Amino acid sequence: MPPLPRTDQEMLELILNTANTDSRVRAVWLSGSRIDPSATQDQFSDFDVVYLVDDLPSMVKNEGWLSPFGPPLILQRPDDWFDHPRDPVSHEKFAYLMYFQDGQRIDLTLMALRHLQTVLDDPEPRRILLDKDAIKGLNDVPAGRFGRVLPPTAREFADTCNEFWWISLSAAKGIARGEVMSAKTLMERYQLDMLLQMLSWKAGTTRGFPLACGKFFRYLPAFLQPGEHERLMGVLFTQNVAEQWSQLLKMGALFDETAAGVSSALTLPYDPAQSGAIMLELERLRKNVNAPDNERC
Repeated sequence: MPPLPRTDQEMLELILNTANTDSRVRAVWLSGSRIDPSATQDQFSDFDVVYLVDDLPSMVKNEGWLSPFGPPLILQRPDDWFDHPRDPVSHEKFAYLMYFQDGQRIDLTLMALRHLQTVLDDPEPRRILLDKDAIKGLNDVPAGRFGRVLPPTAREFADTCNEFWWISLSAAKGIARGEVMSAKTLMERYQLDMLLQMLSWKAGTTRGFPLACGKFFRYLPAFLQPGEHERLMGVLFTQNVAEQWSQLLKMGALFDETAAGVSSALTLPYDPAQSGAIMLELERLRKNVNAPDNERC
């Protein structure tokens, strides 16, 4: 039985209390969708947080300071990966992506104080939550750039068209050969991105630029003309929410089974308890979303 989800206020207090009790943390700010009034605000909204710290390597080396947040269902360190392992003495930014057992998520980035000028010179939208030292120039920056679609340059437009049609020919070869995986990957991972970009530009020409389409074009459907959304859904594999959930769960089951087989064959560590817990979380989310089967994706 998963724990009851903590409230947004409880999460904010936890983020600030953790920062206040650690002398290495000098400032805290919030970014992402939670500071964007045009973004969706709901139970699935993440907390995108930055800790400005004066001893980043020690925090990465000893992660005990993370314990107040509670045990994560899964934790990712994208700046310490198999093909780019972390230098233990590096002062470059370091992120912790944490999905907790109650369904809350914090994307927490550590930023070294010595790199503050980089933040001030090229500021991302932020809302200051804590500033222990009243740092000069560290102010709120209103949301306005993130996920905004601007008019393309001539080169950008031409290259986007070129990429779309080039991929279409490559995908056609895959279909003709019966190579389902290669065609599907080309169409859904690369070609679709070009299509969505083009649709967002068209929407901008009628709705005005900049257009707040959000990350991964999440708000684009709201800007499409009558009939365009239906045509877009017609080129996607799934047609409604029920099918999309089914596809997601089947994908997870197949991945779990395959990873377990690879683990066994190559004597590699694999945690079936974690994958099982995540599958249960996916099922919980599916059951708790009261969306009709024919709701548009």
